[in-house]
Formats: sequence, structure tokens, C-alpha cells
Amino acid sequence: MDESASSGEASSEYGSEYGSEYGMDGDYGAGPQTGATSAARAKVAMTAGVQRVARGLASFFGSPGLPELRMDRLNLWEQAALAFFLGDQRKALMLYHAHLVADGDIASAARNNIRFSRLLKRPVWSVRFGISTYLRVPDEFAADPQPIREGMQIAGLMGRGRGGDSGEASYDNSSVAMESSEGMDSGLEQSMDGIDDPGNGLPRAEKLVLTFGGASTEEARKTIDAQLGLVADVMKTLFSARQGAGNFGVALDSMEAEGQKLAAQMVDVGGVSPNALPMWIPGVDFVGEGVYTDMLAIAKSNQIDFLMHFDIIVKENRLGTPTYTTRCKLLMVGTGETIGISKAIDKYDVAGKKIGIRESVEELLVNLFEIMDKKVTVEPMPALQPQQAIARIDSLLGSANAGSLRNLAEIMMFRSRDLITPELLDKAFLYAGGEGALQMLHDEESLRYTKVNEYVDRELSASDSK
Repeated sequence: MDESASSGEASSEYGSEYGSEYGMDGDYGAGPQTGATSAARAKVAMTAGVQRVARGLASFFGSPGLPELRMDRLNLWEQAALAFFLGDQRKALMLYHAHLVADGDIASAARNNIRFSRLLKRPVWSVRFGISTYLRVPDEFAADPQPIREGMQIAGLMGRGRGGDSGEASYDNSSVAMESSEGMDSGLEQSMDGIDDPGNGLPRAEKLVLTFGGASTEEARKTIDAQLGLVADVMKTLFSARQGAGNFGVALDSMEAEGQKLAAQMVDVGGVSPNALPMWIPGVDFVGEGVYTDMLAIAKSNQIDFLMHFDIIVKENRLGTPTYTTRCKLLMVGTGETIGISKAIDKYDVAGKKIGIRESVEELLVNLFEIMDKKVTVEPMPALQPQQAIARIDSLLGSANAGSLRNLAEIMMFRSRDLITPELLDKAFLYAGGEGALQMLHDEESLRYTKVNEYVDRELSASDSK
């Protein structure tokens, strides 16, 4: 696509629809948040160990070793990177927005990293994703639903295309294959619409919402691996390639290396906010387990933009082994709109294909990522006129979260592009956030940072209470 044409289209949309609509700036939905901050404790222990080894080696070789840093010596960008390192992506992005507002000239390059999301109808520095699951499984397989794994062997399936003489897969009991496929698509279609009892002899699931607020990244990854297996690994590969390419903005991705470097030098890396959702992979938080409507509410309260929800159905076949079928639904959190749905991924079908198991899974997920590429990928920020910036500011000031750090960062971006005057910037900040917002602009650094911490704590508390 011609970038200038794309920029012109986005600029036109920005001046009309975008000036009066603001994707995620409404009240966030409700969602219980529970758990312990084991991620922070694990990270602290790991970092402390790295420091001890590094300083021990430094002492042995007569070098000064790693410099010790304290939290009060970090600028807001560094604090954001450290929060990201700990797995608290919600707080990391809040601090990043605060950096854009309160760090003056040192944030000028970061302000120019802004992109435009046509789907969200707003500028973004990074799009946030969540992942959730809804597992229907008989009690006997609850501890291990036996998802798709590389190298798996399935009872009842023989003559695999990768090794059988016929070159095609066949079942030694055709009813086993029928049980795996018949009714599963129907059950998945119904469960995607939030129906608890899919019928067709499938196990009934209790409507139990399990949230992972405060859980560790390791706990989240173990849960996702236990339920999704190879599907999760392929998702990670496909998503991370796009995240690393900047398809969803650059803010979160740019924090990774910086956070690791800082953590190795910190006296105390601190901890995550108590109800933070755990990071599954960079850019994606684990929202929890439950029907997708409940997961949407939790994602919304945590300011996540898009939710990748997996519905998983397991049942026992006539051989006493579990079938396994899943499908991923991509949702826009602010509206609840379905953006796309993957093809059904069935364990028996995947195992019976001529190509490898991983390749089979990727083949069934690729359509979802093609939709993501087309609809979710961000664009360069269009060139704007001052009147468009002023119209957008009017819209922000009339929104429910007018004084949020994200909104203030966007207003600051207009000033950095000379679309508004310093006087208009002050007026907008005063109207949006009162004297506190002006203090983040003009006070000396220590006072600016004190006010930023107040804003961050307030926004985290407001998010946790919904």
C-alpha cells in the first residue's frame, strides 16, 4: 500500500469519525482480580542472584562490578521498562505515557513513535492484547486435557501420512474419527456465542470465572501450555514475529532489552501492582479462564485492546481416550465485536495429515493472523492540520477519562508536532487533569515524578475496582 495514500485516508478519517469517537475511552467493565505477587518475588530472587554472581566475579578480578541503581534514580522511561521486565504490562504502559508527558525533551523521540490504529480509531504507542481460555473437559481428564503436542501418538490412528505405506492416514475404528469431528464444530460455534451447554453429548461446563490477577508469568505459561500445548507455541511464534516487526506499535517491544539491563543493576527491582494480570509473552497478558463475555469484562477493566479467546472442548471417545478440539476468536475489547475466528483445530485431524503436526496447526491458524494483519496492524500517524488536532482534543476533554495519562500523552504529542500552542497545551492539561496535570508539565523533576506516581496509583486503583 502506498504510504502517502494510506496517510491521507487515515488523516481524513481522523478529522471526521476519529474526532468524535474514542475506541477504548469509556468506563471499563467489571472483573474480579485475585492472586499473589509471586512473579515479583521470583524476579527479585533471580535478579539478586545475578547481582551476587556478577559482584563476586568483579571482586575476584579486581573490577568495580555492576553499578547499583535505586528506583528513585530512574527516569519514567526506565521505570516503565522495569515494570515491563516484571511482567506488569498495564503499569508499564501507564509509566510510558507518563514519560511522554513529564520527561520533557528526553521523551521527544518516544513521542514520535506514535502510530494510528484504524480499528480503534485513535493514535497508539502500543496495542495491548490478552489471551483467555474456556475449557470443557470431563473430570477424568481435567488434570491433563491432553492437548496437541509434537510427536504425539494417538490410540486408534494408524498409517500416518508421514510413515504409513498408503501415504494417507486411516482410523482402525471409523467411529473414533467420527466422534472426534462430528458435533465438535457445532459445540465450538455455540460456545463461541457464550452458551454454557453445547449439547451433542459434550461435557457441561460450570460457569466458573478464574482470573489470574497477581499470578506469576510462569504460572500463566504453565496453565496455557497445559490447555493449549502446541497451539500456544505456534500462536506465540506467529504473534511474536508481528510484535517484533512493530505491527502493533513499538512501545512495549522497546522496553524488553532495557528492562533486563536495568534489573541486573538494581538494588531492589520492586514488584508488580497487586492485581496485575500476568504476562504470557511480550504484548499479551493472560486474562483468565471462563466464557468469553466474562473474559471481555476483565480485559476491559485492564485496558486491553484485543482479546484472543480459545474455546476448548474435550470428550472421551469409545476407546477411553480424549478427543481435543479448539478454536480462537479475536475480539475488540471496547465494543465486544468479533474481528475474526480461526479454523477448528482437531487433534485427530492434525495427527492424520501428511504434513507435520506443527505445520498442520499453523495452517489452521494462519487465516486468523491474516485477518489480524489486515485489520489490527497499525499505520504511520497521518499528517494532521491544527484544526484536526483541536477537534480531537475537544473529544478527549469530553470523554469519561479525560485526565488519563494516555489522553495527556496524546495531547502532548500534538504540541510536539507544533499543532497546538504552548498556551493551548496548558489550557487543555488544566481542563483535563487540573493543577496536577500542569505540575507534571512544569514542576522540577522530583515534584513531577511525585505527581506522576499519584496519577499511576490512582489509575491502577480505578482499574482494579471495576
